[in-house]
Amino acid sequence: MLFGRFFFGRVGFSSYILFPFYLIHPKKIFIGSNVRIHHSLRCEVYDDGIVEIKDGVSIGHNCHISSCEDLIINCNVVISSNVFIGSLDHDLFENRDIPIMERVKKCKPTYIGHSVFIGTGAVILPGTHIGNNAVIGANTVVKGDISPYAVIK
Repeated sequence: MLFGRFFFGRVGFSSYILFPFYLIHPKKIFIGSNVRIHHSLRCEVYDDGIVEIKDGVSIGHNCHISSCEDLIINCNVVISSNVFIGSLDHDLFENRDIPIMERVKKCKPTYIGHSVFIGTGAVILPGTHIGNNAVIGANTVVKGDISPYAVIK
């Protein structure tokens, strides 16, 4: 990805993103070496957020990443298709007279440890911390702290 070195915050050696993709604030997206990102990535970075995808990560098609706080995906993580990972939420229970998209954003750092596997259709909610070598099953919604080597299904 020759243009990526100027388009993104950083792109490491031998990494690629397949078209089409949709990005908001790509200068706040940092990609390590040997990262493979398949078709239809949607990555949005708002406010003071960053997205850091470290070395050796593989991301399947139709992945959606949304961040307004640090969102770190560590080395050798495998993310299957149709996965959502976020550090951005909306205040759903206060100020109900205000439309949802106009409510205050809640930003919580999200962290995915080394060598984690995330199955198809999983949702990683804001503020989640997944320990190294954990397995997140298909169609699982995850929130909170997940221990290293845990299997969540």
